[in-house]
Amino acid sequence: MHTVIRMKSMFATIETDFVSLTASATSDDSDALLHSLAMHQVNPQIALPRKLSVDAALGLVVELKSKARIQNFSFTLRLDNSCKPGSPESGQGLDAQNWGHCGGTLMIGTEDGELLRDRHSWYEPDLTSYYPIVYLPDGFGLSIHRIPPHAELSFHFVVAHCHRDLGDDATWFAVDVPHATMIDSPIVSRILFQCPS
Repeated sequence: MHTVIRMKSMFATIETDFVSLTASATSDDSDALLHSLAMHQVNPQIALPRKLSVDAALGLVVELKSKARIQNFSFTLRLDNSCKPGSPESGQGLDAQNWGHCGGTLMIGTEDGELLRDRHSWYEPDLTSYYPIVYLPDGFGLSIHRIPPHAELSFHFVVAHCHRDLGDDATWFAVDVPHATMIDSPIVSRILFQCPS
């Protein structure tokens, strides 16, 4: 006898005047995931160096509060209209990618795996052999093999856009927002996940 595990998934779309994104979440148990996961769009509190600016930015805060153990949790955030693969542009505490976008630049950033681990006492991966942040050609993924019952997981993404690529790293600075700042940012809307039919 063998066991068949069917991955269950949920998705949400985020549409703005400067970007269209699809977020998806999967785990071995869709019921546990569906009742545990929440995502909010926020106005990120961006601190840019003097004389730098971005034309638009949005933040996404994802929170999961497990009632039961969740196995093989995966979350992806993907650009819907990515013409070419992203270019990694990470820094200390930051995983980020840049896409040339209609003559301008679009950057997505999230905190790195070390900061994610340090904020969650139950999460203890060996980052030398397993890194939870996944670089995708059209976005980012986050993968955690096991979330225990009654655990809280929180992570975020910041998306920043400039209509013209001025080569000044403004979008990079814009997506480098600490998680505590994201949690305190004003909520614009709650984003609802759907299960595919």
